[in-house]
Amino acid sequence: MTKVLDLLFVTDQHKTVRIPIQNAIEPVDAAKVGAVLDQLVTSGVLQFKTGHVIQKSGAQLHDAQVTTVVSS
Repeated sequence: MTKVLDLLFVTDQHKTVRIPIQNAIEPVDAAKVGAVLDQLVTSGVLQFKTGHVIQKSGAQLHDAQVTTVVSS
């Protein structure tokens, strides 16, 4: 299984958005992830269809099972 780290943010339209990081390496350093989330929010570079990111919401690490249906 693949580990996925979801970075979660809230936009100015009060919607939650996520940025998935595939193949996350464990153990995840919560302090470093939190610092990156803060830096992304303060830089103002993230914009989605649901608005500009105004705050961090958190981060979640989960397993993702990938099944190939079609391959070239």
